[in-house]
Amino acid sequence: MDCQVIHSTEGRLRIRVPWIADNSEYTDKLNWLLESLNFVTSIRINPAARSLIVTYETHLVSETIAEAELLDRIQRFGNADGSTDLILPETKPLDRPQVNEWEQLGLPAVALGLALVAAPLEIPPLIIGAAIASAAVPWFSRATESLVVNRQPNVDLLDSLWMTFHTLNGQFVAPSLKTALVGVRRTLRGMSGEEKERQFQQLLNGSQQLVWVERDGQEQQIAYREVAVGDRVIVYPGDVIPVDGQILQGTALIDERHLTGEPQPVVATAGEDVCASARLLEGKLCIQAKRTGYNTRVGLAFQLLQAEPVYDTQIGTQQAEFAKSAVVPTIFLGASIFALTGTYGPAITPFQLDFGSGIQIAMPTAFLGALTAAARHGVYIRSGRVLELLAQVDTIVFDRTGTLTQGNAVVAVHTTDPSISPTEVLKLAATAEASLNHPVATAIVYAAETQGIQLLECETWDYFAGMGIACQIDGQEILVGGDRLLQQHHVDVSCLQPEIDASTDSYIYVAKNGQVIGAIFYTDFLRPESADIIATLQQLQIEIYVVTEDNPKVANAVATQLGMTPNCVHAHATSQNKAELVQALCHHGKTVAFVGDGINEAAALSFADVSISFASSSDIEAETADVVLLDRDLAGIVEAIALAKRAMEIVYQNAAIVIVPNLAVVTGGIFFGLNPIVNVVTNNFTAFLAEFFNSTRPLLRTRRTRETREQGAEELQVQRGDYQLPITNYQLPMMKKLAQVET
Repeated sequence: MDCQVIHSTEGRLRIRVPWIADNSEYTDKLNWLLESLNFVTSIRINPAARSLIVTYETHLVSETIAEAELLDRIQRFGNADGSTDLILPETKPLDRPQVNEWEQLGLPAVALGLALVAAPLEIPPLIIGAAIASAAVPWFSRATESLVVNRQPNVDLLDSLWMTFHTLNGQFVAPSLKTALVGVRRTLRGMSGEEKERQFQQLLNGSQQLVWVERDGQEQQIAYREVAVGDRVIVYPGDVIPVDGQILQGTALIDERHLTGEPQPVVATAGEDVCASARLLEGKLCIQAKRTGYNTRVGLAFQLLQAEPVYDTQIGTQQAEFAKSAVVPTIFLGASIFALTGTYGPAITPFQLDFGSGIQIAMPTAFLGALTAAARHGVYIRSGRVLELLAQVDTIVFDRTGTLTQGNAVVAVHTTDPSISPTEVLKLAATAEASLNHPVATAIVYAAETQGIQLLECETWDYFAGMGIACQIDGQEILVGGDRLLQQHHVDVSCLQPEIDASTDSYIYVAKNGQVIGAIFYTDFLRPESADIIATLQQLQIEIYVVTEDNPKVANAVATQLGMTPNCVHAHATSQNKAELVQALCHHGKTVAFVGDGINEAAALSFADVSISFASSSDIEAETADVVLLDRDLAGIVEAIALAKRAMEIVYQNAAIVIVPNLAVVTGGIFFGLNPIVNVVTNNFTAFLAEFFNSTRPLLRTRRTRETREQGAEELQVQRGDYQLPITNYQLPMMKKLAQVET
């Protein structure tokens, strides 16, 4: 995928560069290269989000030219491996001064000031008009560029005409107030975005640069970025937890407000999960790191904030298309009103209808707020379009193994003849399955290792998705798989039929040189929450289907355990069957989500409208699923759907907040001559309300129960060496006393 612009505002471009990596030399060179362009004022590169932000001088270059020049230079510069055909400047240019957001309000402020004192000071209209025109240059530039480059009018043309006609009519306050209020909104938006990025970066890096870890039985300090998955991290009172992980030892009071928004501290004890950015108020914890850096919840939220993946939504596209198509009819409407009334005050009033700016800005704000909130609560949703589809999901297909089940199967070996050792059967099966990262394969290999069985080597190895493995071990032809695999190879399995008929467990056969030598029965128990989650989703009027590679008897047992009808649980499901089921549901107009581990479900995941999987500890952003559950808890699906529906509610509320009042004042301007200042104030106030208030409301609460917190607070004991301090009523941390004891 080539680099591309993923977001643009006046004087600012955010460019996605897939090959940006944590390569400081490459980053410095790319930074120097782009800063050498005379119109560029600053460059900020974020390797983790694989993007960069460029600010540029709008009076020197148009957005189209700036975008084309930057993309051309980045493409010619080459990949992060250092391959480039472009000569870099020998010296780095002088650092440019930081752009002061408030300085951009200079011209609008001057224009508004002159307009307010024009009458008492008898300022010549030409001067005031020139000031307003200077402040309105961005509108004129965008309108002209759209007409010349894109050969179509845009909403900026309506704004430009509105300001021009009012200025020519001697109504200076309304157009100058418009430039000032829009400038204030843009400035506050930029400052808010920068502040959010700064806060996330601070939380991501931790308040301390050094972290205590336990290695080889000794506590030692290492750099924050050197902490690895599996490390035992020690956290003391006042420290920020630097990783997502599970508490191994200790009980503590922690503050999670920066992550979940929950204002009250919570009690955390051994066995519970904690997340990076939470601050320890009391106690001492030993935490095993599961995710570090940009793979933590706060790290993923920061990457979403940087990448802003919210401009691919269908509702956004529809709004943009409507705004474009409404420009010409609005101009004709104004012309018609002028022809009927002979006055252009009411005639140009429709030009101020907020077709674009308020909704166009408030919608992405709501989507981005929802995406970052989801990441902080343990659900990584890849983009605004995925969030939009998630709110529409009416059918979910679950793969049983490793998704509805715990993924730690218990195995038992049956042989076809007493002369055949169960150890031999297990050794052959484990050798064949060792290359697979599947819950059943993992369980078989683990059982072999537990018994001290030394695995062999496969001379040849073929995997048949959803059926099993055919391989050669020590010159012997080995088959490890289900009924269909052995039927394909014409192997008789009737000798094990009595054991299979008597069992409700799942099983796979092991055959050698065309003869069955045994079967491995395995039980992968359902997750404790599976039945409740299925019931909750059904209460939300969502159809549920389960697919399994097991036989119908096991499938019926699963249906009973989950409280589902047998016709909704599909047995003997191959990868192709799963994909066909998803395609059939989509063909019938369903919005389908598929939940699977991605091993045998690649096709089904790709055909589903929304693909959902559990996270590994590796690079979560690189995983292919649309929705990644950071915790291995199916409750994340319910929360993700609830959050998506709530986010869409806010989007529609934003549209109503902007459209209804603006339509009212425009109607008042046409029929009752309402002062255009009222129009301007209403337009900007509603946009401000939608963007800065309604779009930023909390969407989720922490999953930790209030009962746990209240009960644990009375029982919590802080242990530092031999000292114990009971905590009651969530008092502020007694840091001085603890420090004295430690000393």
